[in-house]
Amino acid sequence: MKAIVKRYFEEHGFTPALAHHYGVVVSGSTIQYRCHDRAGTFWRSRDLEAERKATKQPRRRKLDVCYFHPPPQRVGCCDLLLCEGEPDALAAEQARREPGIRFSAAALLRLRIAFLPGTATPAHKVIAEVERLKPRNVYLAFDGDHAGNAAAERIFEERAGHYMHPLKADFARLPIPDGQDLADVLAAKRGGDTLGDLIMGAR
Repeated sequence: MKAIVKRYFEEHGFTPALAHHYGVVVSGSTIQYRCHDRAGTFWRSRDLEAERKATKQPRRRKLDVCYFHPPPQRVGCCDLLLCEGEPDALAAEQARREPGIRFSAAALLRLRIAFLPGTATPAHKVIAEVERLKPRNVYLAFDGDHAGNAAAERIFEERAGHYMHPLKADFARLPIPDGQDLADVLAAKRGGDTLGDLIMGAR
């Protein structure tokens, strides 16, 4: 594994072992994420040495809520953590495997982790997935920037528009500092306590 890839994993708060567990494939400086949504399985790739270091979505593949495993049928009494991108979702998976003093791994076991392949993912797709899964709480772990703020606002507005058939799930956004993302926060101080504190501070 190239040093640039190892550094990328480390800076985003997850280990190569966890990435491998969730089907991530590394080829040279390219990272390929195996993603699942309601339409099936597909791959997204990111070349860390490319001039434009963006994660590429397959052509004609519509943006939707994604997972590192086939979408669950229903989460019921569990909570849904919705991240912005694969690295944040992997960082969250890593954090809940590292027990803290206040939040053990068991305390975070009921958390289901999903991600958006981009902030342009339509808000109605998020609401449709929440309607399907029926979680207790939905936590938005979006970046602390304009795109993340706008995406969260669209989702809150879409949820408010369901007054005829209101969603039972409560929605809240994790307190991600300006200019940072979830992976930044978790990489700086890894473990279940950090992720648990962010969830407890969600508004």
